[in-house]
Amino acid sequence: MKLFIKLFVGVLTLFILAAILLFTLVDPNDYKEEIQVQVKKAINRDLLINGDLGWTFYPQLGFSSGEIELLNPNGFNRKNLAKINDAAVSLALMPLFKGEIQIGN
Repeated sequence: MKLFIKLFVGVLTLFILAAILLFTLVDPNDYKEEIQVQVKKAINRDLLINGDLGWTFYPQLGFSSGEIELLNPNGFNRKNLAKINDAAVSLALMPLFKGEIQIGN
């Protein structure tokens, strides 16, 4: 039983350490341009990410962003296909241990 507890604590510590390193060393804003290029390739529309991308920690793990615009091509009467002022995507971690997925609002 002691071995199981030590193993569990060790794995949990490694997970927390990996998360801390990820959040401190990886800046999502470094990938803005790549995201825009991939959207252009996939749907042939321009994506503008005007706000900052960031991590969210509490109560769920995820990403947040400022203003995002998906532009229509020339010839349309409206400039934007979609415009989002604030967006967030998050995932609850504890239900993953039970095999459930809970995505934030």
